Amino acid sequence: MSRRLINIKDSFFLQKIIDEKNLVKKQKICLFISFNNKDNLKIIEELTEIYDNSDFFLFFKGPEWQKNSISKKINSNIKIILDENGFIGKYFNINEYPSWILVDETLSIKQKGKFLYEE
Repeated sequence: MSRRLINIKDSFFLQKIIDEKNLVKKQKICLFISFNNKDNLKIIEELTEIYDNSDFFLFFKGPEWQKNSISKKINSNIKIILDENGFIGKYFNINEYPSWILVDETLSIKQKGKFLYEE
């Protein structure tokens, strides 16, 4: 992992969200999805079941109207963030969608990977 992936505290944007929501005490799942994946809703549902005791952040790469459409179909406890051009994803070296990052209670990144969905 590159240095910039070691600690999520280095991301001002994410740290601001975490501070505002007082989310420091729980593990976090950051899922990066794009508008062109037809399995987005299945992936979100599966990950929220697996990590039901975690805070869940969804970074959506695509137009705002599609983000709004997905936000109406998912659990309201999921924090959805528009990343229209993939800027936040690039910051975390996300080059393929859907991908995920697991962040522990200390905001250290523990795992990173590409989510492969199989029916």
